Amino acid sequence: MSKKTKAICLNNFSSTATLANNEVSVPLGSQDTLNEKDYDPYEHRNVLHPNTYFGALVHLLKCSLGAGILAIPRAFKASGLAVGVIGTIFIGILCTYTIHILMVASLKMCKLTKKPALDFSETIFEIVKHGPKGCRKYARSANVAQVAKWCISLAVFFTFMLMFYVPIDITWRKISGHISEKRHNLSQFSLRTGIVIFATCIAIFAGEHLGPLIELVGAIFLSTLGLMVPAIMDTLINWDNLGCFYWKFWKNLVISIFGLFGAVAGSYYAILSMVNEES
Repeated sequence: MSKKTKAICLNNFSSTATLANNEVSVPLGSQDTLNEKDYDPYEHRNVLHPNTYFGALVHLLKCSLGAGILAIPRAFKASGLAVGVIGTIFIGILCTYTIHILMVASLKMCKLTKKPALDFSETIFEIVKHGPKGCRKYARSANVAQVAKWCISLAVFFTFMLMFYVPIDITWRKISGHISEKRHNLSQFSLRTGIVIFATCIAIFAGEHLGPLIELVGAIFLSTLGLMVPAIMDTLINWDNLGCFYWKFWKNLVISIFGLFGAVAGSYYAILSMVNEES
């Protein structure tokens, strides 16, 4: 028995394009959903410059570690050697896990909506759109998660070099279409130079407050984007299948509470350090 296949033209195909003809609106976990094996998003992605395994690993380390690694001495100074080592390992494992569940959620939504790839805001939009009925009306407003990109860019602007390619990539995509191809190289050099000068000026003007400033940015963005958002999205995407005794819900609730505590406590002590140094 032969299977019929449909050919899809990938010429000029955007990896984040909406395949309107294939779009569905069914609750997650329902038995009536599309068979996820019928669509493999990896087979429909048109990547001009794909990464090698080593390149992907380097990008992962660069994005995960970031400039926050420069603040580790301050963290060890405040916590002590024993607590610092154990805490670093624990936070590393926790952040890796939350990124993992976010990637799994994005892959599920790619299969469900038959889209080759979804970025951060699109993943959240689709999860809320196909999630519990009470959440679906907020799908459009969930697209406000696009602000996360701006927040990430802002956070990276305050760091130097280690995550430098992230804001460049985001910014260049927005402005490259308005610049002649002959001037692309010069424009990129100018943009990179300008951002370096900007970041350096921030460090100069921050002065002795640079340490608390890094702590404040890390406390807010790591806790929200790194812990709370992935946990909430994992809860929504598994709303109809939370497991025995709703263990997935309780697990994500603990992660969210931990992230909220980290955001509040970290922000409080970072601001307190700024005030004490000022006085």
